[in-house]
Amino acid sequence: MTVTKSIATTTTTTIQGHTVTVNETILPRKYQEEIFRRAQEHNIIAALDTGSGKTLISILLIKWVVLQPKSIAKVVVFLVPKVALVEQQADFISSQTPLRVRKFHGSLDLELSDRANWKSSFENADVVVMTAQIFLNILTHSHWSIDRVSLIIFDECHHTRKNHAYNGIMREYFQVHPAERPKVFGMTASPIWNPKDAEGSLLTLEKNLDATVIAVREHVSELLENSPRPVEGVPSSA
Repeated sequence: MTVTKSIATTTTTTIQGHTVTVNETILPRKYQEEIFRRAQEHNIIAALDTGSGKTLISILLIKWVVLQPKSIAKVVVFLVPKVALVEQQADFISSQTPLRVRKFHGSLDLELSDRANWKSSFENADVVVMTAQIFLNILTHSHWSIDRVSLIIFDECHHTRKNHAYNGIMREYFQVHPAERPKVFGMTASPIWNPKDAEGSLLTLEKNLDATVIAVREHVSELLENSPRPVEGVPSSA
């Protein structure tokens, strides 16, 4: 996470029938603003090193999306591949916004057959953070639908291939009319999952996520100054 300073402006909006004050508390660096601006326009996959502040960009996007008129009565879904990341990302979103954040994993989740409680949980949340498999189960059991989602964030999105739950979720996404599909924002430090076929890896990821892999173009020097330097012998994670 890279933050320069805080600002104190607030914006109010109506989300799912509730008036919410969105605090714009983080002033991002220019390279983060650059990625955010591009994410407003298109579905993108942000290819940035670990520690460069991808999650901060996702927060900016969440704040922007919930203010859009077509987001009313919809929810933002933040997906992670690991249980430990549910707590981490949900806590960060809660610390940076007053949005109603719900988290689901393991012992925290409801019985899959409990349709009424799942429906209520989504209707009373602005952002839900969960493991991909739980969300896929919710979709396939028709407890919620893709067209009632305003934004899907895929953390460590390079997993979106073959039989991974991320790919299953995107198959549900492609079944919805394009006008009713949510915005997609992918985050990864490892967009090339097959070093022997770098171009093929990128093309597959873009096709599966209906998004374009992008990197910082205008503020590269600032990114390099604020990204952690790799340590020899210590592998970098997404």
